[in-house]
Amino acid sequence: MNEDGAARDDLTTRARALAEAHAAAARRLNAALGRDLVAPLPPLPELPPLPGELVEEEVATALQGANPELVARAHWVAASRWELRVAEKSRVPDLQVGVEVMGGGEMGRTRVGLLAGMNLPIWQARRQAEVAEAAARLAAVTARQAWPMVVSLRMAHSFAVGLPSMMLARVMSTLGASQTST
Repeated sequence: MNEDGAARDDLTTRARALAEAHAAAARRLNAALGRDLVAPLPPLPELPPLPGELVEEEVATALQGANPELVARAHWVAASRWELRVAEKSRVPDLQVGVEVMGGGEMGRTRVGLLAGMNLPIWQARRQAEVAEAAARLAAVTARQAWPMVVSLRMAHSFAVGLPSMMLARVMSTLGASQTST
């Protein structure tokens, strides 16, 4: 037997197995609904139409707002960006000006004083390490944010493409679970 014949036989065997699995699932569904086992299955309800063309950016935006984990990760990225900006700004000297009020001095008089100070960033190696650490943290958080988005986009695409087969698989698995529990 040649390769084409073997492949054809394999496909025929798979088609028969799928038809038998479908018939068995139909019998289990009819039994679960209290109907005659050989009764034809009722038609599935009409599904709402899918949008004409799925634009990846629109799907990503919708998923971003609908998934609390993705929202939290977006906040982590924003916080990491601010940490990086603060670390970069720490290279600039800080000027501090203030007023100090001191009470209870000589003869109960209150004294007022002016304060001025300046922090000079002389430890550049430490500052550079803080910037590098903040940049690495931002890169790590951004990478962690991207992975669930990729998975969600793939799931949305497979949902849009394989909706009927997914529904059939879910019904079949539900029926299988209900049969084993009773």
